[in-house]
Amino acid sequence: MAMTKDEVVKQIIVKQAQALFQRYGLKKTTMDEIAHSCGKAKSTLYYYFKNKDEVFEEVLVMEVQHLRNIVTAQVDKEVTVKKKLGIYFITFHQELVKKVNLYRLVKGEFLNDPFISLGQTKKNSIVNFKQFIHSEKDYITTLMEDGYKRNENIKIDPSKFSWFAETIIAAFFGIMGYTADEDLNKNQEGMEKRVYFFLNLMFD
Repeated sequence: MAMTKDEVVKQIIVKQAQALFQRYGLKKTTMDEIAHSCGKAKSTLYYYFKNKDEVFEEVLVMEVQHLRNIVTAQVDKEVTVKKKLGIYFITFHQELVKKVNLYRLVKGEFLNDPFISLGQTKKNSIVNFKQFIHSEKDYITTLMEDGYKRNENIKIDPSKFSWFAETIIAAFFGIMGYTADEDLNKNQEGMEKRVYFFLNLMFD
């Protein structure tokens, strides 16, 4: 179905804002700069968004959806739960580092930055981040359950699938934060080794 004029304009605003937030960060990007980048009057931005915070939140929503679509498409190509989880984390990592705004949120830079005093933005982002993590936990749990139904040899009690999903996500994000300053290629190689180290412990 074709987008409406308003949907097209909002998409333009969000995509241009994404590039600015990615380059300059939330604090240094202004509504004037977003409007100029879009070729729109600032009043047009305020017609669709109350403030810069709302634009930023919409950027994060777009990045999460795009990330999830790419990851799911790659996971669906695999057959076993071990391979699905492996490609899930590897693709997730590859794509996440390309989405600087979301990557900053995952690493906690935005939430923990004492120089950002936008209280409501932080609160909303914390809520959105928790929802994001919850969705990923449910997704991994479903992958585990599907593998169990296919009689795959999983060394985890089915009643612990949700706990395992939460634990491995926490470990994944922890590793990302720990290796954040490494060279990207080295970081990716290290991530793959760590992912399959964990998975080899859990699956035959």
